[in-house]
Amino acid sequence: MRIYRALLCLYPADLRAWFDLEMINAFESAMEERGRQRHFVIKEFAGLVSGAASAWLAKTTSSRYMRGFWAPTKMRGAGQTREQWFPAGARVLADVIEAQRRQS
Repeated sequence: MRIYRALLCLYPADLRAWFDLEMINAFESAMEERGRQRHFVIKEFAGLVSGAASAWLAKTTSSRYMRGFWAPTKMRGAGQTREQWFPAGARVLADVIEAQRRQS
């Protein structure tokens, strides 16, 4: 798990803010199901490195506007403030939603 968590640091910060816990939980569940099979672990680590490279490529080749933008995939929880819900890297999204709300 330490190696997996370390490899997650290869991803852009905004992506980690939204998905790292979900990715860790999925990996832990898969490890419980499959045990510590060597080929499984190697494939997972290779996929993690490949995914990080793809995320950085997408982020660095997109427009400046999109570089700081990461859309959430979950609804904000009951009683959760905007500051708690939006990770630091997704501040642009919070600003866009606030501007849209003011225009309505």
